[in-house]
Amino acid sequence: MQKFAPLTLAETSWDNVGVLLENPKPKESSNVLLTIDFTEKVLEEAIKKNISVVVSYHPPIFSSWKR
Repeated sequence: MQKFAPLTLAETSWDNVGVLLENPKPKESSNVLLTIDFTEKVLEEAIKKNISVVVSYHPPIFSSWKR
């Protein structure tokens, strides 16, 4: 992700970027699901299709977590 979208390109005053949830045992992945909103339906689809990375424009948590 750093090669594709480096954090240095973010607008630091308001842009909420970064990994919010991560597998404690990361692995290489060739399956990626791209979505606007991370919803329960998106999660179900990711599980059903054995997707190991979900990239979401809107994070699932807006108010509490910042990075």
